[in-house]
Amino acid sequence: ALAGCNEVSLKSINANPDAQITSHKDGDSVIEGSTVTLRGVASDPDGQLANLRSNWFINNVTACESLASNDDGSTTCDFVALAEPMTVTLEVRDQLNAVASDSIVLNPTLTDPPAVRIDAPLEGGKYYAAHPIEFLGVAADLEDPNDQLIAEWTSSLDGTLSLPTTISTAGSSSGSVNLTEGEHQILFSVTDTLSKIGTDSVFIVVGPENSAPICGI
Repeated sequence: ALAGCNEVSLKSINANPDAQITSHKDGDSVIEGSTVTLRGVASDPDGQLANLRSNWFINNVTACESLASNDDGSTTCDFVALAEPMTVTLEVRDQLNAVASDSIVLNPTLTDPPAVRIDAPLEGGKYYAAHPIEFLGVAADLEDPNDQLIAEWTSSLDGTLSLPTTISTAGSSSGSVNLTEGEHQILFSVTDTLSKIGTDSVFIVVGPENSAPICGI
């Protein structure tokens, strides 16, 4: 009987905390791969904000754990948006382990990789060793400005080529480099700020060093 009275007494003294997500509404969209800042407010009828701990979950996976609330009860958490619907849950616990939670669903806005094209060298073209070969690639991205894209040129024989890794504001990457003799697959890769990659490739043949013609009378 005494234990029962104590239990009832504790329940009446310790009120459940409250949790509310304030940064987003249910059904809001976020860009996949972007960093999203979640914000919420934790409160306690008992007035013990300093004793509250907040946990954030994305699809039941912990994103931020055991966060102390700010003086105004606010709590924040950063996470990288997924390419699938995300159930976001804010859970608040007080010092006696009473729990409150709030949940919303965020929908992803899917993005495309950069559109990429090789204009030089030409597919099936024949070139010469020890003679610089011109390279020209064009790239564009719907989400990022051109000068934030990262370019890479590679050869199946020579590996990464010493060509500029930046895309100009006009959307091009150009330069010249020597290649060794043989058949090359040239790959032009462009990466955007969300790590999505667009590619284009061509096959070329690099012959021996160009020799002078022979003539006579």
